Amino acid sequence: MSSVDTQRFSGFAKLYTDSRPQAPKEATELVLQYLRKPKSDLTVDLGSGTGLSTAIWRDCSAKVVGIEPTPDMIRQAETDHPDLEFIETSCYRTTLPSGSADVVTCSQSFHWMEPVSTIEEVDRLLTKNGVFSVYDYVWPVSWDWEAELAYTRLLEKVTEVLVSHPRRNENIVYFPKSGHRKNIENSRKFRYVTEAMFEHVEDCDSERFVGMALSQGQVQKVLKDEFDEIKDSIEEYRKVCLRSKQKQMRVSYKMILAVK
Repeated sequence: MSSVDTQRFSGFAKLYTDSRPQAPKEATELVLQYLRKPKSDLTVDLGSGTGLSTAIWRDCSAKVVGIEPTPDMIRQAETDHPDLEFIETSCYRTTLPSGSADVVTCSQSFHWMEPVSTIEEVDRLLTKNGVFSVYDYVWPVSWDWEAELAYTRLLEKVTEVLVSHPRRNENIVYFPKSGHRKNIENSRKFRYVTEAMFEHVEDCDSERFVGMALSQGQVQKVLKDEFDEIKDSIEEYRKVCLRSKQKQMRVSYKMILAVK
């Protein structure tokens, strides 16, 4: 993760942790099934953010370590999960011992990581038969069709603003999620690679659904630079969300599992 990407996720850690979907127990269950162990000795969560995806391993791993390069996110993670360990460093240089981890995960984060060097580090960390798990949820989550449509339109407006100001996209590196499995397979570090799908239901009101859009890195970037350019779009999005009486959201996940 580059320094620019690190700055991209600064300044809204509390909004992020309050709004984003919680990583579900299904994620740990699938990984442990492929690990063939009831519990991991060490789980390393790369791009751990505010610890949402790290905390689910609390009861499923003897030790859990979150790796996150953004100081703001680390501070929030340590506040929310004081019993867990977080290291402020790059996913390419975790500083952890070789062959020490049963499980390495990337939850909604692998697309910000240069895949070759990241996979090299994952390979170094994993024990034989260890599992590398990459999983992402589908945006927008399923909540209310009008709000989801408004979300899509807001993100289209944000993209339009970013494209119209190329300087804002300078040095931003993104690795499409569609290429995750191919990148993992092409590394030839794993004996078996597969995919799984699962869903998770959480409470969600209009305030949270608004927050999920505002917690997007590209939205925050435009807000920091030129708030007026998307002010009307945000207000329209907020109005649509406030009309909804929905109380739950369904979050769909896609997971890649790779066995060393």
